[in-house]
Amino acid sequence: MKILEKLRAASKQAAAARGELQVAVEEIRNELSRLRQERGAVDGAPITREETAQAIKRHLDELQAEAMARLSPGGFRRVPSRGEFAASADDAFRVRTSPVTSMVELVGGLCLLGLRSQIEANMLDLEMAAIPGDGLSDSERAAKLRKIDADIDVAERAEEFLIRNAEDAGIAVHRRHDARPEIYLAEAV
Repeated sequence: MKILEKLRAASKQAAAARGELQVAVEEIRNELSRLRQERGAVDGAPITREETAQAIKRHLDELQAEAMARLSPGGFRRVPSRGEFAASADDAFRVRTSPVTSMVELVGGLCLLGLRSQIEANMLDLEMAAIPGDGLSDSERAAKLRKIDADIDVAERAEEFLIRNAEDAGIAVHRRHDARPEIYLAEAV
């Protein structure tokens, strides 16, 4: 009877060890999931207010340059002849008929007419209200992503270490479908 009791005790210990191992692997996998979500949030975080202002400035520079290229002043100074249409701002800026294009052309024209600073300020306010927060500069984003990637690498190596120890003990643990081959094929982790 002592042998049977020893077998039962050993079986219980093995089951407990297997359970602890599975919990440890799941904890690492949960940490990996959290790190990947954090990486996605950092990667998708908005740019800084200053970078947003620069992006708006570049866009308005383009619109203003396009409006300047289309500008054909002098229509209001001409004497209308018979059969000609009266001069209009559409003629001065050679605005096309498409409503979408006209709106873009209109913004460029308004910049030429001296309203650029107001347009820039209003666009920046709208952008900051749409996606509030400080945002990340390119260098801050890159630094945070490097740290998160390093943390992911450490967690993946710890997971593989646990899996290999389990396999050495005869316990099967399935690898994640997205496990990195360079880690699970490495001789040492």
